[in-house]
Amino acid sequence: MNINTLLILESFLMLLNEKNAIKSISNSYL
Repeated sequence: MNINTLLILESFLMLLNEKNAIKSISNSYL
């Protein structure tokens, strides 16, 4: 793998983690 692919994968995983965190936070408040 080249570095660009790793960076894209990393940012994609970070976005997924953010969505999951927002979901869990909103679920805990509702």
